[in-house]
Amino acid sequence: MNKTGSAIGRRWQKISTDNQMILIAAIAAFLSGLVFQTAGGSTFNGICWIAAHAVMLAMPVMFVIAVIWSVRRGKGATDSTVHLLIAEGFLLRLFYNAMLPFDFMQNDLEWFINEGEDMQFGHLGYIFYIFEHWRLPNADPMLVEHYQYYHPPLHHFLSAVWMKMYALLGVDAEFWTEALQMLPLLYMTILLIYMNKLGKLFDCSALGRCVTVGLAAFFPYSVFMGSALNNDTLMILLGVMCLYYTVKWYRNPTMKGILLMAVCIGCSMMAKLSGVLIAPAMAIVMLWRLFQDRQEWKKYFRQFLCFGLVSFPLGLWYSVLRYVQYGMPLGYVMSPEGTGTQYIGWYSKLDRFRNFKYALSSLSLRWDWLEGDFNIPVSLVKYGVFNELDYYQTNDFTYVLGTVVFWATFALFFLFVAAFIAWLFMKEYKVIDKVFLGVAAVVILVSYVYFCWEYPYVCTMNIRYVMTAVYIGMLVTGLVISDFQKRLREKERKTAGQVFDCAVGAGFGVYMLCCVLLMLTVVALYSPTIS
Repeated sequence: MNKTGSAIGRRWQKISTDNQMILIAAIAAFLSGLVFQTAGGSTFNGICWIAAHAVMLAMPVMFVIAVIWSVRRGKGATDSTVHLLIAEGFLLRLFYNAMLPFDFMQNDLEWFINEGEDMQFGHLGYIFYIFEHWRLPNADPMLVEHYQYYHPPLHHFLSAVWMKMYALLGVDAEFWTEALQMLPLLYMTILLIYMNKLGKLFDCSALGRCVTVGLAAFFPYSVFMGSALNNDTLMILLGVMCLYYTVKWYRNPTMKGILLMAVCIGCSMMAKLSGVLIAPAMAIVMLWRLFQDRQEWKKYFRQFLCFGLVSFPLGLWYSVLRYVQYGMPLGYVMSPEGTGTQYIGWYSKLDRFRNFKYALSSLSLRWDWLEGDFNIPVSLVKYGVFNELDYYQTNDFTYVLGTVVFWATFALFFLFVAAFIAWLFMKEYKVIDKVFLGVAAVVILVSYVYFCWEYPYVCTMNIRYVMTAVYIGMLVTGLVISDFQKRLREKERKTAGQVFDCAVGAGFGVYMLCCVLLMLTVVALYSPTIS
């Protein structure tokens, strides 16, 4: 027994810390699905509610105290501080998922009626169809009654497998959908780990990575995504992984590295076809690497050939299949029909940016005919903070908290832009890295604006379509903070450096705390157990 334990211990130590965290998160997410959904009840959930309040509110405060205390000792933030934030991000999403019903604030989820194949629709119907039949729906994905079937099936297949594991363990069918939320929880935890890995690739300091990971962990819509049963969360995770493996391959262009890139971009497109938006930036990096090492063009030809042989079939097979079967165009999107309350097609393209009439009459989204939201930048922030909820005017506390988080997030988006501009002029970072992240973010944002113009509805302004660009903004902000830190240390301005570290830790720590409070407020207002 001791020998077996020692062998397992040695193998565990050989695994990197990041991979250890991914394994722990996967096991914890799966077991949590069993515990929270089969041992539920008012008493159990009440205990969770009390415990979660204490833990959730304590951790951001601990982060601020830890940063300030460590700065006073001359050490600054450490990797342990980053790992603390990742753990807090996991716990916050776990609590959110456990206390709220699975169908709360979902997009295009719909339902299924188990009376024949034609009665299943939406993302949940798509998942249940694969769960029951273990094959793709044999149906025209462009028909309204087969809503959401036009999407590639990777997310839906993995969700069906996840549910099947619970079914094999004897979990009652009524808990399957609740336990299914643990899968996006796992996706988002892995995303936080890869945000930290990206920061390390750029030699970002621990404080800079704390800002990057902390924002990704506590940004309100990022928490909402941790329970989303549609395919966006998986696509965004794989997009962030594409960023990581592309930068890593550029540093060391191996065959293994480019195959990882190919799998990530191919699977991102197999989760949702818009995952292809990362591809232009990846292509620029690959071509630039080829130009630099043009004497070794045969090596890169082999690598690029393998990249194409892996990524194109993975990413496009479903679209090609549906085109052959039903004539579905490549990149097909099912548009909302008619001119309902969320139709905003009578505003010009310029008005969608420059006209702020009614935009701030409510900080949450408005869907009505006369004062509905149509301004893209403002609606983006509204989605990011409140999603489609309208609760911040419930009482004085929610009004003050919601207003603070809204305007802080508005300022944060301007900070992302300012940080990116500043980063472009920092000589410590490679030009190709700036081009790579810049092109990736711009392509996503331009595609988003075009999508908003092409489909003029309130729902198309949802921030989920640009979350990869938002994460790039968080990363670059952390890199700029890291650079300022290094400059102060090089000039031996110890006091100024300590003040800067404390200010950054306190400022972002307060924002994180407010975001956690906001999420706890959502749970308090909408949890059926508490209400």
